[in-house]
Amino acid sequence: MKIIELLIVLILIFILTKFYMGGSQDEKKNETIIHKKIYIESQEKLKNAKEIMEEEYKKYEKIN
Repeated sequence: MKIIELLIVLILIFILTKFYMGGSQDEKKNETIIHKKIYIESQEKLKNAKEIMEEEYKKYEKIN
């Protein structure tokens, strides 16, 4: 009986670790996706700011 109980406990531990490891991998993927979105948004903002600065510089050159 002790061997059967030990096997059942080991199987339950194995199943729980599978679920835990799978959950943490999903969270890491979600964090990676969030970081990629933030990076893309910041690149777009930087591009827009650069375009605005170039336009302002052209206006400044025309004045001088």
